[in-house]
Amino acid sequence: MKTHLLVAAAALLAQASSFNTHAAAPAKPIELSFSHHETTASYFRNHGLVPWMKRIEEATQGRVKIVEYPSQTLSKQAAAWQATITGVADMAWTASIFYPGQFPLTDVITLPFLPITSGETGSGVLYQLYAKFPEIQNEYRNVKMLTPHIAGPYFLQTVRKQVKTLEDLKGLKVRTIAGPPTAAMKLLGATPLLIPIPDIYLALQKGVLDGAGTTFNAALQWRYYELIKYYTYVPLYSGASFMIMNLNKWKSLPKDIQEQITSVTGMDAARRVGKAFRDEVEPSFRERLAKDGYSMTEYTLPKDEVNKWIDVGAKPVWETYIKQLEAKGLPAQKVLDETLRLLKQN
Repeated sequence: MKTHLLVAAAALLAQASSFNTHAAAPAKPIELSFSHHETTASYFRNHGLVPWMKRIEEATQGRVKIVEYPSQTLSKQAAAWQATITGVADMAWTASIFYPGQFPLTDVITLPFLPITSGETGSGVLYQLYAKFPEIQNEYRNVKMLTPHIAGPYFLQTVRKQVKTLEDLKGLKVRTIAGPPTAAMKLLGATPLLIPIPDIYLALQKGVLDGAGTTFNAALQWRYYELIKYYTYVPLYSGASFMIMNLNKWKSLPKDIQEQITSVTGMDAARRVGKAFRDEVEPSFRERLAKDGYSMTEYTLPKDEVNKWIDVGAKPVWETYIKQLEAKGLPAQKVLDETLRLLKQN
């Protein structure tokens, strides 16, 4: 009898031990899918997007795991916004250039020849504009904005001809982004073409394009430095990009996780991401060219020539932008004034 009691007690202890082991097992992390169009070899993906994802996972102490879908494997470049709204993707990195007219006030940062000196500075300004103006926030009412930043500033890269003056630019077919930059390029005398980034190489190779308004990051990732010979440094324009989340998914997260994510996706994150996209990539770009045996013929447009470009291609676009948006009841003048104030301050 005593033996049976001992066996029964041991069995109960074993069950209790098993129960405690299961109870102490860590909860399965919340998985969030993240869609973007950068390749896994992209400098920006490895130095901008991956650190951004890791900071979220670290801030949530492993309770959130981000499942990355690079290279348009979850949604196409121009479909990332809709994919996020519908829940195909929990999160996405995309840009206003894929959705002309949908982000009119955000696109203030894309106006040609703004005095943006770096991706870090411009991204900080864009974040501050989003935080200040409810009208900009309203453009993202169907998603949860996480981190806005700029892609740029862009400059001119050409195949057969160094551009040093407005006369040099006239007639050239130049890859441009949608919105105000397209209007500016027309006024400057070039022919703007809205060609997707992955197609730029072939377009340059076949002569469909003479050049592109672009960055070191894109030229490095898509290897069209193999065709580009001339680099003209002129502050053409910047793009507006952003990391967003499906609104219902955001609302479903525990409040403390929301707070943890917010703590690492704000102003500092915007500046870090913008810096990775534009400012930090240049040394790697130059190293790759040297390694692969390509050279650069570089030219910085002097201030008096830049002023000519501004008079011809920037001021009219700024005026039209303000007039059109103000007619729709949007505070374009206030947003532009604040943009210029912040850029001067930074």
